[in-house]
Amino acid sequence: MKVICSYCAKHLDDIAPLDEDRISHGMCDDCYAYFERQLDGLSLNAFLDGFTAPVLIVDQAGRVAALNRMAAGMLGKSEREVLGLLG
Repeated sequence: MKVICSYCAKHLDDIAPLDEDRISHGMCDDCYAYFERQLDGLSLNAFLDGFTAPVLIVDQAGRVAALNRMAAGMLGKSEREVLGLLG
């Protein structure tokens, strides 16, 4: 039986019975570390800065409520200058 990470699908282990084609799930160390940061109170800014692309979050009125550093850099402004602007 194969054991895969239920979050990223990485192969973790093969366990008995080895001749069975079934799959069991667990969590790999990388995914555990990622989600542990969130459970410990990861801030929204730190979460958004973890993306490898510019991210803007707008509220129901279309105003920028949050953004990551990459988005601010792309716009050539500080995060503070962008917050509240119409998206």
